[in-house]
Amino acid sequence: MTTVTRRGGWGGGSSNSINAATAPSASDMIKSSFLKGSVSGGNSSSSSSRRFRSFHLIYVLVLTVLIVSAYSTYLLIVLLKQQPSNVNGTTTSGTGSTNGKITTQQQQQQQQQHQEQEHVIMVTGGDGVVTSTSGSSTTTTSTNHNIKSTPPHHHNWKALQEAGLVEQGTELILNGDGFNVIQIGAHFGFEPNDPLGAGIKYILDHATSSVQQRKKVRWTFVEPSPSNMRKLSENLIKYGDMCDMRSINAGVVSDSLMESEKTGMVFYSIRDTIDLDTGYDSISGKIIPHWITELSSFDRSNIMKHSFAMEELGLDLNDYVVETVVKVKGFTELVKEAVGDDEDKSEPPHGPLVVMIDTEGLDCKIVNGISASSKYLPKYLVFEISHCDYKPSVEHLKNMGYDIKGPKRGNIVAVKMN
Repeated sequence: MTTVTRRGGWGGGSSNSINAATAPSASDMIKSSFLKGSVSGGNSSSSSSRRFRSFHLIYVLVLTVLIVSAYSTYLLIVLLKQQPSNVNGTTTSGTGSTNGKITTQQQQQQQQQHQEQEHVIMVTGGDGVVTSTSGSSTTTTSTNHNIKSTPPHHHNWKALQEAGLVEQGTELILNGDGFNVIQIGAHFGFEPNDPLGAGIKYILDHATSSVQQRKKVRWTFVEPSPSNMRKLSENLIKYGDMCDMRSINAGVVSDSLMESEKTGMVFYSIRDTIDLDTGYDSISGKIIPHWITELSSFDRSNIMKHSFAMEELGLDLNDYVVETVVKVKGFTELVKEAVGDDEDKSEPPHGPLVVMIDTEGLDCKIVNGISASSKYLPKYLVFEISHCDYKPSVEHLKNMGYDIKGPKRGNIVAVKMN
């Protein structure tokens, strides 16, 4: 037997005798080294996987904490915004209160937000106080009537409101006096783009608590077009319980027009084949813009300015214009009839609270013909200036003591100041 002696070998410097028969071969040593490396590599991969899972768990926990924190902050901000503030600048919640003072900047922001939500009108008169409340709910009692003053979002109504129409009209109702509203060129009334209609309706719905109060408000609709008048009559029946509603089927002209000139006047309007609600034309079978039916005037050219709308549909506006000889009244004659002075002689002559004129071209002529000495001057006058030279009308109104609001978007609002 051959014996191999090694020094400083595996034994750390001790001598070991290895039987040559049992000594590992080169291939065995390589395999052993490879297996050790495989085991070592497997342990390293397992350690990396554990580290990755740990980092992932920490990441999820941190992200969850951040989300919960952000949502809690949001809820806190919402709750703080919803807390009402009293006049002393302290916040209140429920029946208790805190002593935390609100800064001047916060007060200004809250006031601005409140003003944007609704305009508050305070009126004292007759049987109580009228004021608006925050939110959408309103209540009516024997001494307090709540009213939000800006139902329609329209520049004409906004100008009337800022000039005091809502306040004065409400005060008249509370005092039991009522008031008169006159719409000249009313079409068929209660249309979505009618700011006066929506505004007066809202006042009546919220400032009156009895049929007697409503009936002291007289609303007169003036319309010369026969087809529009039929639809208007239907609407007056539909909304008849709102107040004392009336209609006058006549055209309105300037007071300066001679009686002989009022006879046989031709009025131009759109034929009744077009449905006033949907715009469907029973002749062509097409849907025509519904505002086409609103076109009417004593001047045909004012209607023909809108022929482009029909041309886009391959139609000729001339085929839809009809001529009708209508009854006409001067402005003063009409107002006198509308306010009821012909019926009740016990009260002195008085003008309406508000008059709106929309006659497609005659507006300025009607205004220019109003006499400064008339007993029927309206407190508020709205008229269209799209088809006329309004500057002489403005000067005439100023000379009669009117303050002018506008022109804005084709209209002028005039307010009688004395």
